[in-house]
Amino acid sequence: MNARLRIIFTVTIGTSLLLILLLVLARSPETTMAQPAQPHDTESLMKQMGGRSRAIAKQGNYVYLGIGSRLDVIDVQDPTNPIQVGQTEPLTKTFFSLHMIGDLAIAPVSYNLYIFDLSNPQSPTLTQTYPISSVMVNDFVISGTVAFVSENKNFGALTGGGMRILDISDPLHPTEISLSLGGHTVYSVAVYGNYAYIGYCETIDSSSCALRSAIWDISDLSSPFELSHDNHGIVSQAVYGNYLYRLGYDGYFDIYELSDPTNPVWVGDLDQISFKKIKIINDQAILMYYSGFCIYDLLPDPANPTQFGCIYEGADVTIDNSELFIASGDNGLRIADATQASLPEIGSLYTFGWVTDAAQVDGYAYVLDTSLGLHILDVANPIEPIEVSSYDSGSNSEMIVDGDDLFLGGRYEIEILDVTNPISPSLRATYTPSEASARIIVEGDYAYLLIEDWQHDSLEVVDISDRDNPTYIASAGQMGNTGEDMVIAGDYAYISEYSGSSNVLTIIDISTPTAPQIVATQPISYDPGPVVYLNDHIFMGNYGVQIIDVTNPQIPQPAGRLTVTGAADFGYDVAAVDGLLYVTAENDQGDPIKLKFDVTNPAAPVELGPFEYTKGLQLFDSNYQYTYVPAADDGLLIYGRFFASEYVYLPLIVRNP
Repeated sequence: MNARLRIIFTVTIGTSLLLILLLVLARSPETTMAQPAQPHDTESLMKQMGGRSRAIAKQGNYVYLGIGSRLDVIDVQDPTNPIQVGQTEPLTKTFFSLHMIGDLAIAPVSYNLYIFDLSNPQSPTLTQTYPISSVMVNDFVISGTVAFVSENKNFGALTGGGMRILDISDPLHPTEISLSLGGHTVYSVAVYGNYAYIGYCETIDSSSCALRSAIWDISDLSSPFELSHDNHGIVSQAVYGNYLYRLGYDGYFDIYELSDPTNPVWVGDLDQISFKKIKIINDQAILMYYSGFCIYDLLPDPANPTQFGCIYEGADVTIDNSELFIASGDNGLRIADATQASLPEIGSLYTFGWVTDAAQVDGYAYVLDTSLGLHILDVANPIEPIEVSSYDSGSNSEMIVDGDDLFLGGRYEIEILDVTNPISPSLRATYTPSEASARIIVEGDYAYLLIEDWQHDSLEVVDISDRDNPTYIASAGQMGNTGEDMVIAGDYAYISEYSGSSNVLTIIDISTPTAPQIVATQPISYDPGPVVYLNDHIFMGNYGVQIIDVTNPQIPQPAGRLTVTGAADFGYDVAAVDGLLYVTAENDQGDPIKLKFDVTNPAAPVELGPFEYTKGLQLFDSNYQYTYVPAADDGLLIYGRFFASEYVYLPLIVRNP
């Protein structure tokens, strides 16, 4: 073989071996399948399922449903069979109300107004984000080509708040006309001609304010001014004809006649309390509770509304013709017959609610919804999971698979399920903690519970050697402290505890589970939060990331504090995946900042860049690695990543010379 051919042969062999090596690595369970999925340029969000439905609007044959931080479009031409036809990707912020303007919709979120283009319902698009200075919008009222935005004073600050008036004649490009009452919390606005009725709280200092119910002259929108006020708090109000309907801060509903707009005359009320919001649609008033609503007919006498029907479920609602459309929180979309006082359901589009955990058992994915319980999915096709059964487990917040048993951790009850047959899980036993439990960790024959109540020990140990008969055996902690989070490493449990002025990390020796002993406490400078253990150190979130050296657990030592540039002081979360520290914080506008760190030297973390997520259940088919990510308000996110086996490699045939 001549030199030139030897070079070609060598390069070809080398290239082929490299390709084969890449293929092997892509398939290798040691390098890919056994590790949590890490962020990668080729990962993409492929599907989203469920989430909490909190905002709703209808136009034509479509219902627009705000689910978590995304907008879904549902065809309801046949209300008995609603069909999802479009969906935005998850956005960064959750919205709680939705307001239609032709083919556009405006959704207030923290520090912004989202503006959606709905001209193609199959492809709803966030086309504009209009900035505002407040973390919360309490009310949003459209009057012609003008929008009145009631904004909350920012928490613990003297910024934000006020009544913002916007010109929305071009809805894609709102322009501010004026801002009044800046620095004060405005709860509600109702507009009647040249007058606005405003409920607000006049700021006294960063933690207190005085309730006001005011009448403003808005004949000049660029310079509105107050005519009068009294000291009542009005959280929601609306105008119907010549009548003003008001929900007071105390929950009462009052009716005023507006023959003289500057001097409303009280004409009646409803003997009902605890409403929080009023919506008037056509000739009906919808009075919202914190969970549910009642409908009142305003005709024939607007001064004496009559109750038509109530449903004690739902976060938002709208009426169109004879149908009632409900954003039902954890239950997706509900459609009811609005012609009958019983408001019977005629259609629904079910979704998961608040998803916090996912696990795989024998080819099935178990998805934990804290409100609706356990959903069991057949994931033979991971991108199109099919729910095959469910288990109503109440308000559980975490799930642990241990052999053929599945532990569901709830605040007031721990359930142990037999999942030998995943399609039909059965209850083996329940255990009632001494007080509200925030966390369960299973280690061999013992379960360790984190107790939140300050009148009880933070750690409770349960003998689970007999899974049909879990038994309390011991507890440890500091009376007067409230357990915030817990991690177990080796023979020690590390618990962040809150007690106001003396927050601590409590370290408990559990080498003898029947006799746990406190071996050290380390004072914490800031309020405690979530904790993780990495490289003989505790990393604790909340106010930055507090770092504590526990190389010797009996002599803990402060080792610094990690903060993220541009982040607010509070609200840090931490997670540990594959030896890396994942930190989540927020900037002053409420946008997430997500960074991962190498903590090989725990006292000097090295930033490695941003990340998309930290934890999730991994599933595989011939071409993809899928990750099911529990995303709380946004339901279940399914990410996908190509395998190298997406490509075909032809082996090199070497012939003898």
